[in-house]
Amino acid sequence: MRSLEIYKQPQRFLNTTVEKNHLLAEKILEALESLLSDPLPHSSKKLVGYKDLYRVRIEKYRVVYSFDTKMVHVLLIKKRDEIYSEIKKLK
Repeated sequence: MRSLEIYKQPQRFLNTTVEKNHLLAEKILEALESLLSDPLPHSSKKLVGYKDLYRVRIEKYRVVYSFDTKMVHVLLIKKRDEIYSEIKKLK
């Protein structure tokens, strides 16, 4: 089974979301846990123009991640209208 690596921005997002919206934080954490066993669920989309970047949608939020045989790397968690400008910075 894969391990989960959560980068700095997603970790800060989760920490503040747990305090503000516990149910949303639970949904996101459940989605992250499910990526460990199936990193390409039916709801995931490959991001066009980016090698090995995928996203899953949880309500108004997007989780951007990559994965390999040993690990799922959570790169960003943001609202839909904010995430795509942030992804461009990853290139």
